[in-house]
Amino acid sequence: MDAKQKYLFDLNGYLYLENVLAADKLSNAQVTIDRLLKIPSDKLLLGISGGEYGDTFFSNGFSAD
Repeated sequence: MDAKQKYLFDLNGYLYLENVLAADKLSNAQVTIDRLLKIPSDKLLLGISGGEYGDTFFSNGFSAD
């Protein structure tokens, strides 16, 4: 991680990295997120939480897929 990336990570809490995932892998991730968004939070699998902090956030969401 270079100095600019570290600064942006410290500022935002995440990094924006281009071309890290192949298109098919990204598509699979998007399908998973779309499916999770349709599940009411009280119906999510044990260990997966969603809708925290007034935002759409899934803890351990990809472990469900």
